[in-house]
Amino acid sequence: MVIASCARLLDLERGKEIHMELVRKGFELDGFISSALVDMYGKCGCLDTAIEVFEHISRKTVVAWNSMIAGYSLKGDSGTCMELFKRMNEERIKPTLTTLTSILIACSRSAQLQQGKFIHGYIVRNRIKADIFTESSLIDLYFKCGCVGSAENVFEKMPKTNAVSWNVMISGYVTVGNYFNALGIFNAMKEAGVKPDAISYTSVLPACSQLAALEQGKEIHNCVIESKLETNEKCRIGGGNCKIAYREGS
Repeated sequence: MVIASCARLLDLERGKEIHMELVRKGFELDGFISSALVDMYGKCGCLDTAIEVFEHISRKTVVAWNSMIAGYSLKGDSGTCMELFKRMNEERIKPTLTTLTSILIACSRSAQLQQGKFIHGYIVRNRIKADIFTESSLIDLYFKCGCVGSAENVFEKMPKTNAVSWNVMISGYVTVGNYFNALGIFNAMKEAGVKPDAISYTSVLPACSQLAALEQGKEIHNCVIESKLETNEKCRIGGGNCKIAYREGS
């Protein structure tokens, strides 16, 4: 769908043109098209237009609600996300994991611990089986709000079969200045048989720099080369920190 392509490409002008053309030709904007428009405007940061289209949808599907909440989540507006969540419940629209994850991301961006804990409680009370993205968003929230123990508790209970959950723990420890634990969780990740990716290396390199951990930094640098990630922009940015550590240690 063309509108969805505009959303992916953040092509606001083209999206507006399509919207205006549909209106000009008297085309009926059903829930599917309207939801796509809400998603496009939300991703492009035009929340006033997004909410205007959203409010004109007579029968709002969960997709429309999720698109609107995701738009405000991008701005870190957890308050409006929570208001929309409340309206969803009042209209008996069951939230999905996408809904909950978007709200948690907004809470993390705005460091709104109580709102995030409310969503966590909602997940627990309703016995919702959270996926790795929802749980990783919870970990990120707790780290951003300084609740390291709560982040660790979420991590301990979740599956650890891919890099996503490990990465958020590494970056979380770096965020709160616990560089030893960042290196420790990176090493535990490898011991668990989970292959680090570009984000893993980028997250752990600042810990090497802060601790002037020359040998560990060299080892990680070698892993980056062996994984053929040396040209990856993220690793190149992180590598700058590691080179500083090399110079200081030499």
